Amino acid sequence: MIFYRWWLIISITAIIFLFSISFGYFQQLPQLDKTYLSYACLVLFVLSSLFIGVLSWQPNVETLNKHLPLCWFTSELMLGLGMIGTLIGFMLMITGAFASGSLDMSNAENARTLLINMATGFSTAAVTTLVGLSCSLITKLQLINLEYALPDER
Repeated sequence: MIFYRWWLIISITAIIFLFSISFGYFQQLPQLDKTYLSYACLVLFVLSSLFIGVLSWQPNVETLNKHLPLCWFTSELMLGLGMIGTLIGFMLMITGAFASGSLDMSNAENARTLLINMATGFSTAAVTTLVGLSCSLITKLQLINLEYALPDER
């Protein structure tokens, strides 16, 4: 039963992923995320989901007790990578604001350059946060499902 619930979680995630591809979100990812931390989160998510799927196929209490802490750490790592990307994006946004040397908004070309530099930082912050949080939450959902195989120790 645990494996079937895991399969349902992965199937819904795959459908959302396919819709995202059809709307062109993943084609824009290299332009939006200058740190490529969202790719690291996605790779980590796929690998951890496969590992959790293997663990949920035939759950064994000793194996679960051994590997669950690593899986929980992986979900927190994805969250941390998203937050690091957010901070780097904000740093890019702030340095982009001061990269032109002056904040003279009366010059249209300076204002345009300023907005482009700040938009790069903002897009990096937003995308890494979204990907990191999403991957972490879906991984935690899989792990909570997997913990149903553990006996109650009350």
